[in-house]
Amino acid sequence: MKRIAVLALLLLSLVSCSYRFVADMDKKPEDVALILPYSRIYYADGHEIAYDDSLSALHQGKIVAALADIDLSVKDTINVVGLPGQEYLDGEIMSLVNVVPKNLTGARVPPAIASLLKERGDRYGLILFSEGLAWNRKAYSNAVWKGAFLGVATAILTLGTIAFYSIPEDEATHIYAMLVDVYSDRVVFFNKVSKSGNPMKDERVAAALEKLFKKYPR
Repeated sequence: MKRIAVLALLLLSLVSCSYRFVADMDKKPEDVALILPYSRIYYADGHEIAYDDSLSALHQGKIVAALADIDLSVKDTINVVGLPGQEYLDGEIMSLVNVVPKNLTGARVPPAIASLLKERGDRYGLILFSEGLAWNRKAYSNAVWKGAFLGVATAILTLGTIAFYSIPEDEATHIYAMLVDVYSDRVVFFNKVSKSGNPMKDERVAAALEKLFKKYPR
């Protein structure tokens, strides 16, 4: 229970603030290359929280499917899995997720991502990263009741001087989007959204993406 709460807080601390950035652009982005979304879904079963590769792959597919209904001028999708230097690409995506919110106007396109796009003749690359927490619902209910019981017991034993009620972090989804321009070496669009609830629900994924790209340059 404690381990789950701590790890969940570590996950959600990355997205506690809200940012949106749209750069001045010389023209509407066209023929955008979508780098296959990078998803990390964690599963909590009441004893521990762990990365789940099956849920992550499924969530990735849900994002790709929902993107088809949004006009983003995407011409094709780049699957980086198995490409030479994939570990560098993955690392650069994570670096952007952490760096761009701290330097919205000064972030540059990382070298491996820039090289990949330039080799293909692409100016714009759309990068998405998602992270979420899914619970075994029975385990979550048990964890809530356990927290409530411990809170009442603590209050009784301390004659009401201490009352601590620990509620486990509930399910949530957090999605980042970045549009990079290799010609200007800039991140020209950045946004992130958070949605509570089961990250595997199609309607929640679609709603998150609709909000994410509401101010996307078109």
